[in-house]
Amino acid sequence: MKKGFLQEIYIRNAVSISNDSLLFNIPFNLHGSDCGAPDCYSTDVSFTFKFSDTLIFPETLPFKEHEHGCIDKETHLTGNFKLVEQTDKHIIYHSRQYKRTLVLFSSKKYTETTAFYFTGVEQSKINGTNIYTIADITEDNFTEKNYPFTSWILTTNEYENFIH
Repeated sequence: MKKGFLQEIYIRNAVSISNDSLLFNIPFNLHGSDCGAPDCYSTDVSFTFKFSDTLIFPETLPFKEHEHGCIDKETHLTGNFKLVEQTDKHIIYHSRQYKRTLVLFSSKKYTETTAFYFTGVEQSKINGTNIYTIADITEDNFTEKNYPFTSWILTTNEYENFIH
């Protein structure tokens, strides 16, 4: 999980390294099931944690959320994710306070992205049983509000956008 995920998001400039820490900033700018290009607004999720010779995702992950763009009012949240589930294919974090769930995938081959972000969901809504089919669920049986936000930079196959 860790090596593939970290390589992919590093190539896509969604993580940087500073001293002994990894600094993640993921712009979730695809907000709906019919969205094929970045929306005019973004829900940026950032978090940092220390690493050494081995990458260990922490039990508690402080995060910041910044919603901005073509919306009436920008919002900023600061909270903590708690680790809910970790396998070799995915890691699921949830914030009970804000009803947010962050899912990190080891590879794009399972979901065509390396991250999902959900708002307005209870912890039990997103789990390892349904996470691989949730993006295929139609709006008839899964509300748009609970559809996963995705990030254009983590879904595109156009690597030339990241190589300078």
